[in-house]
Amino acid sequence: HGPYVYVGHSYGGMVARAFAATYPDETAGLVLLDASSEPETPVYDRLHAGAWHDGTVQPAPNQRIDIHASVRELEGAPSLGAMPLIVVTAGVLEDRWLATVPHIAALAQTRLASLSTDAIHVLDRGKGHFLPDNDPNIAIAASDAVVRAARSDAPLPPCDQIFAPIPTA
Repeated sequence: HGPYVYVGHSYGGMVARAFAATYPDETAGLVLLDASSEPETPVYDRLHAGAWHDGTVQPAPNQRIDIHASVRELEGAPSLGAMPLIVVTAGVLEDRWLATVPHIAALAQTRLASLSTDAIHVLDRGKGHFLPDNDPNIAIAASDAVVRAARSDAPLPPCDQIFAPIPTA
């Protein structure tokens, strides 16, 4: 039985945030793993960035992503309030489009952590975008911390307490 903690990686971070905005009573917390967000979209548009620009998804060209619809939905989303939120940012910027504007990519990740008053932003040093594969321990630690905070109806513990066992955090 809900509410649930949602974990979103990459574009899935936008989906998790949209779910939280649409179903706040079903959402107890969020973990965003190198998640995409609204400030990135103009960069993708300007550089004609593949699936983000034309909506096609490889290797399944029958699937489409409408990133602009996602952005419009999130721009109207309410605040997360004090919902437990952990944002994990990859330390290696692998996205070839965002790599042209690393300051925007960094600010976009920092902005995500400002969506809740109970948030932690952690950098996964030396790890690339696919954090669930590259560093599952940090994803598990973040998820476990958010679940524990949600279950106890308490704020997140300090960042160093959560991530002390993770050498890349």
